[in-house]
Amino acid sequence: LHVVKDFRNRGIGSSLLKYFENRTNKKKLRLHVWPNNPAVRLYKRFGYKVIKKEKNGKFLMEKIK
Repeated sequence: LHVVKDFRNRGIGSSLLKYFENRTNKKKLRLHVWPNNPAVRLYKRFGYKVIKKEKNGKFLMEKIK
């Protein structure tokens, strides 16, 4: 999921994340993200937690519905 810089902070990322979360019947959702990515704050607001720092430096984040 990527929102172009000129369109950030307009609720687009939140809307997309809600859309995808509502269309899955999975109870556990995971994603990888670079720690310096501004989206980390968005994911945390949505209840995702960092569960591991990968060898490549990325965070593995998880949300249990």
